[in-house]
Amino acid sequence: MDLDLDKTGYCVLGCSESHRGGEGDTGVFAGVVMRADGRVEAVGYAGVTVGGFDATDAVLDLWNATGEDVQVIVVSGLAVAWYNILDLDRLHGEVERPVVSVSYEDSEGLEPSLEREFSGEDLDRRLELYRRQDHRFPVELSTDETVFARSLGLDEDGATRLLDDLTTHGKRPEPVRVASLASAAALRFDRHR
Repeated sequence: MDLDLDKTGYCVLGCSESHRGGEGDTGVFAGVVMRADGRVEAVGYAGVTVGGFDATDAVLDLWNATGEDVQVIVVSGLAVAWYNILDLDRLHGEVERPVVSVSYEDSEGLEPSLEREFSGEDLDRRLELYRRQDHRFPVELSTDETVFARSLGLDEDGATRLLDDLTTHGKRPEPVRVASLASAAALRFDRHR
């Protein structure tokens, strides 16, 4: 299924995670299927382990539950739920659609933080996964904001256009912004049950 950025009806799976608690607790990944014109088509949820290695599986669960008509996946962040690092190559390979990871702050990378928080096999596994990810590049949005993206299946120009088209205000693309609201609301609901 090809992505045509000139059409307003293409569907995006926007994914964002919320968590509380410490290592081993469960966070909530929300996925929102939204058309480029802003119409929401579906919402789904998946669990993700805080400090674990299952973030990619969680996004794949969202894809399997909601992704039939989705032409592109946009994920908020690369390391979610306390350094549960997404494997963008695996995700792109399994869904056979473009995958874009977007972050909102410039940084020197995750390696110093990973080395501070982990050791041994946990550190080695995270570093290996992190170092395999595609390079991160800045994206200037028409909202006068800058975000940073990694993209597989779309070149930098295509990813820039996609993120700019999906961002109506601020820094967050609408499918990701709505997914962030949904994951935070699900986490609050679960806490009060």
